Amino acid sequence: MAQTYIHFLDRVPRYVGEGKPGREMDFSRRRNYTPHGRWLNKHRDEHICVLVTSRHSDKVGAKLQEQGLIMWLGRKIENKGPLLNFLPYGTLQDLTRVPDEVRKKLGDVSRGIPKTAQHKEKLRLAANERSRIQCPHCGTTGDPGPMTRWHFENCKHKL
Repeated sequence: MAQTYIHFLDRVPRYVGEGKPGREMDFSRRRNYTPHGRWLNKHRDEHICVLVTSRHSDKVGAKLQEQGLIMWLGRKIENKGPLLNFLPYGTLQDLTRVPDEVRKKLGDVSRGIPKTAQHKEKLRLAANERSRIQCPHCGTTGDPGPMTRWHFENCKHKL
């Protein structure tokens, strides 16, 4: 069972989504790294109207309707409408391959912006301040994530 829904604020559609019933009101899962997440966090105390447009027996029907609604209403990122949907088809996990045009747009956001010497120095200092740990079995040092995966209990030099 899946459904398609639209978030409205002041009678203006702001987001089209799809998912399991109940997901349309679960604002806690929205993060600040998407335009929709930032918008929800900014307007969390205001009345956000939610319209469930349809219910489907499978996710494919809901996904197709979500894509159609996004195309029909238009996305703000393309200057074609009010929607804050970042991608025209839902999430990146729903795709087997991201289209080249979307990949280029996502890459162009930070590509070509020159970094000053001061900014490079800040990045270097931040990288040096990260905690480093050492494996007692082989003496390798590194960041905690990869080190706990490949060393300590899993180290090939462990006796």
